[in-house]
Amino acid sequence: MFKMKYTGLLLVVVGTLSACSNDSPSILKELNENRTNWEAQNFSTYSLTFSHNCNCLDEVTAPREALIENDVVTSQVQRDGYKRLRTEDFQAWTVNELFELIALEESRADFLTVEYNETYGYPTFIQVDRDKQIADDEYTITVTNMVPAELVECVPSDPYGAFITITDEEAVSAEACGVTITSVDNAEGADFSETIVNDDSACMDEATVEILVGQTGFFDITIEKDNFQTATITDFGIGEGLCGAYPRNFNVELVAE
Repeated sequence: MFKMKYTGLLLVVVGTLSACSNDSPSILKELNENRTNWEAQNFSTYSLTFSHNCNCLDEVTAPREALIENDVVTSQVQRDGYKRLRTEDFQAWTVNELFELIALEESRADFLTVEYNETYGYPTFIQVDRDKQIADDEYTITVTNMVPAELVECVPSDPYGAFITITDEEAVSAEACGVTITSVDNAEGADFSETIVNDDSACMDEATVEILVGQTGFFDITIEKDNFQTATITDFGIGEGLCGAYPRNFNVELVAE
């Protein structure tokens, strides 16, 4: 993992926002002007922090961060806890896709309001009501931060991974010593696997067990310990940011046999 040092980040998050309401010529004019501004930046890799407010599941509306590389969302995480989400299950957008969404909603929505970042031109606020006669079809997308890779200095440090706390479900006591943890990348065609046996003489039951150091993706994990049932975690996601893997903390409760 690398620690991030932002250079000139103030320009990313501060700036007068231009806005447009449901005046179609104004919306299209400002859309084209800001898209031209954005394209002139020529950012190939950047992260977006956004929220999607709608009549949706909590995981959809929770603030998220997406990593975009070559105009493709390659990873997204919940901001709280850095849980990785699959891009095929939870919609995230590139800046170009947000422009396309604005153009689409301009052609069909009853109400549309858009605001842009003055410095770089990316949309910061999109509010849509597709049909004023229908309830719960409204939504809002708010981009609270855009960070281009060019403004990030990744400072080397120990790589992040997953930090597992292991407890006895019934006794509510720490049980990290003596466990065997096996992690397998469940992506199609992946051949990564890792097994950690936590039996070091200096082991402390209260300590977290670090696994998947520097790894990103989705993993199936098993935790085994004598006199306890095997615990299984499926599709455990570790996200990727501009400087590598995000940390994830997770608690596993073992059930005595």
